[in-house]
Amino acid sequence: MKYYGALTQDIVNHFSGRKREGLIALIVNVRDKTIQPIPYSKEHIDFVCSLLTLESREELKKNPQIASHLIPSYIELKEIMGELTVVKIFTGMSSTEMVAKVWHTQSDLKKAHKLAHEFVENGDFPLLNPLEEEAIMGDFKDAA
Repeated sequence: MKYYGALTQDIVNHFSGRKREGLIALIVNVRDKTIQPIPYSKEHIDFVCSLLTLESREELKKNPQIASHLIPSYIELKEIMGELTVVKIFTGMSSTEMVAKVWHTQSDLKKAHKLAHEFVENGDFPLLNPLEEEAIMGDFKDAA
């Protein structure tokens, strides 16, 4: 698997438009601090299963905590005054959480969101300040 350190034009060319124009879906691995864009033809849950080398969604549903370190994040870009600009960053909720009931700690959600921000800040596109929308979504469970 290829990991990316910044939001580049190449990523936009190959991974944007997953659910709507300008939207890029990511998986942030908070253990090793890596980020992978999700191909627009794949659902989050299926991509996470492939990262974990699981045969099916059912395997993940039986043991959802094995994916707790893999956190979804979305970046949305749109053209502002002729320049493609990051306008939204969301972290924490995807089909993995809804279907397989994967939970993340609040601390990990915050780490993933920070890593997504750094991914954008190190990239080729400006970040709208303030963003149109930004959120850490979903339920979380703190470590026991």
